Amino acid sequence: MASRQISYAEAARALESAFAAARELGCADQVSVAVTDASGFLVAMRRGDDRWFHAEIAQARAYSAAALRRDGQLTGTLLDSRAHWRTMPDFMAGRLSLGPGGVLLRDDGVTDYHHGLGEKISGAIGVSGGPDPEADERIARAGARAVRLDLIDDHDSN
Repeated sequence: MASRQISYAEAARALESAFAAARELGCADQVSVAVTDASGFLVAMRRGDDRWFHAEIAQARAYSAAALRRDGQLTGTLLDSRAHWRTMPDFMAGRLSLGPGGVLLRDDGVTDYHHGLGEKISGAIGVSGGPDPEADERIARAGARAVRLDLIDDHDSN
């Protein structure tokens, strides 16, 4: 199935939902959130006022999810699975960040691991700077849900 590209308006909604989740967790001033299109190119980004390198990590997490067509929490374990996975960070010129905090933006509502193949993907969201990796993951998933809910609302109104 062909992927579509996320619009800026959808990316902005994902950012707002992610930051709402970060506010609930008490870390909105600390996180950076990046949204990419399905190819991994940056569409929108927002960073906490007191953060600098977290912006790069958020972008790398979103890029990694989009480029590898896998959620980040599923890629961290791959580093130990086969030798070629251990070379991926070098191969991708430092743009890769494996582990929690990078989530695919799936248009078809699939949440189980499917390697991204056959899924309708419009982009990815990456988060960095939360108090722990699980918080980054929760914030990213909140942003991803906003894009899916928006698509469901659009389909219902047609």
